[in-house]
Amino acid sequence: MFTLKRFFCILVIFIIVAIITTTGCVGNSPHNDKFTTEKNASIMITLNNSSIVDYGNGVYFFSERDAEFGNALSKFIADHPELELVSFSPNDAYPYGVITGYWVVFRLS
Repeated sequence: MFTLKRFFCILVIFIIVAIITTTGCVGNSPHNDKFTTEKNASIMITLNNSSIVDYGNGVYFFSERDAEFGNALSKFIADHPELELVSFSPNDAYPYGVITGYWVVFRLS
């Protein structure tokens, strides 16, 4: 039996989920993303038309996607044998789920 108390519980849960979902999507525009702009970077590296931004401390941003990212990463690793890949993660930006590049972290091997 559907009671008024059960209805309000479901309504509150729905509102909480809606607030969490919409709050997580605010400000994800790649045009406003201060972390992918070159002005915060110390060095801009260009390899065969690919843009790699060095943020220091082994943190790099590769602006390529799909096969271009794989090729750029392979070339970068070949050119820097002293570095060891630690981790990488896609930069999902607006609209949600669109990869605009990859954050890659290296350390000295």
